[in-house]
Amino acid sequence: MAEVLALVDVDSESAPETWPLLLEAVRNAHFTALDLELSGLGDVIGRGKGHTIHTRYSDACEAVKTRAMLSLGVACYRWKQPLESRERVQNTNSQYANHTAEPFATTTRLMRESHTPTVTETALEGNDTAAVPLERSDTLEETTPERDDALVLEETAPGLEESAREINATLALGKEAGPGIAVLEDSAHGEKDVVSVGVEVKVFNVWLMCQRPYTIDPSSAHFLVQHGFDFNRQFARGIPYTPGPMEVQRDEKRVCLHHLLATILAVGKPLVVHNGWIDLLFLYGNLYSPLPPSLGTLMADFSEMFVGGVYDTKAIAQYQIPQEATFLEYLFRKCQRDNEVLTSRGSPNIKLHHPSLPSSVQMESVVLSPPPSPSLEELADITVCENFSRYGFCHKANCLHSHNVLSVLAHHEHQLRIREMRRKRKRKDEKRQAGMSNGEECARSAKQHCSSDSTSTATHRAD
Repeated sequence: MAEVLALVDVDSESAPETWPLLLEAVRNAHFTALDLELSGLGDVIGRGKGHTIHTRYSDACEAVKTRAMLSLGVACYRWKQPLESRERVQNTNSQYANHTAEPFATTTRLMRESHTPTVTETALEGNDTAAVPLERSDTLEETTPERDDALVLEETAPGLEESAREINATLALGKEAGPGIAVLEDSAHGEKDVVSVGVEVKVFNVWLMCQRPYTIDPSSAHFLVQHGFDFNRQFARGIPYTPGPMEVQRDEKRVCLHHLLATILAVGKPLVVHNGWIDLLFLYGNLYSPLPPSLGTLMADFSEMFVGGVYDTKAIAQYQIPQEATFLEYLFRKCQRDNEVLTSRGSPNIKLHHPSLPSSVQMESVVLSPPPSPSLEELADITVCENFSRYGFCHKANCLHSHNVLSVLAHHEHQLRIREMRRKRKRKDEKRQAGMSNGEECARSAKQHCSSDSTSTATHRAD
């Protein structure tokens, strides 16, 4: 049965009913994910290696002043089980205890030790690259709508990579991580096995309409239209907002984007983004305060604003748990496939729960279940677009190669299997060569020993 997600559209017409649902979901979430669609970035996406972090920050500030937020995606995650003691995790069967309890302990420890001030100190000391790694090793020379602005607020603690591989980057980031683990008891043996991590998710798409003049970049508009963005709806029904400081604009009695950001900051829970450095700058500059001239001041403000920590999935996939590609759709499908494998093996896995909503709420049904992946025979006839496989988009108008993310994923998995087979064959050959060398050495040693014995015998007879 296909898994279907209810995407709640929040616009000026549906806001009287959907806005309270959005605020309630944010207040009750254990962690929240945000994603912005923007009217463009100007020179920011043209800046690559050779430009300092301060130059790129200056360009980003200019983009915030001249471009606008078109829509805001908000996903609110809440552990399905009620809050209980961590002993529930520790009592699980030893087969899964090391693979499940430790990841949640690690991520919980990360949340408690989220040293955003340390990053601020790093930025103030001038080591900006370590604080905000805006560079990438494989940037395109051409201007692209992909925003290479992954944000790393802290270095991942030891053990997170192994934990994330086991749980498959499940975003288990809440301090109350333990309650999300579903535990089943074996009545025959009195043992408990961790089966799944239950997470309730509510997803909202907030249409926005900036009330000041702004610039729309043609490349960004083309990219958005290609991916189904409805500019007619955005202009006609977008929730109006006027950029300005939060203390001036905040009004809890009406639909107000400033109030939404204030609510997110007030709950103090972890914030998850993907390639979110620019997103945070736009939220700050439009809804919190004018961007400061100093990057160090901005980082200090971030450390006070996001007390629960900020986690960038692109940064994790690029620097901490390296993946073949880091664009969002690829990571989603890969994690989804890995989670299905864990489920089939009876290993700890993620189980999403989609709560029912009132029938009067305007929503869109989104099918999460992927279509069948291409077989090896089909994959042999598919040529994957190189740009798409690395970045998730292609500028060529008539590109004849595949732009299917499942084909990209299948191709990467096939290449991984080939490399693994070659490594196994190499290790086997090395062992065989080592065995042959040992055998030859033993033969030479035995021959020398026999020769020595013969010489000793001959000498003894001569005496």
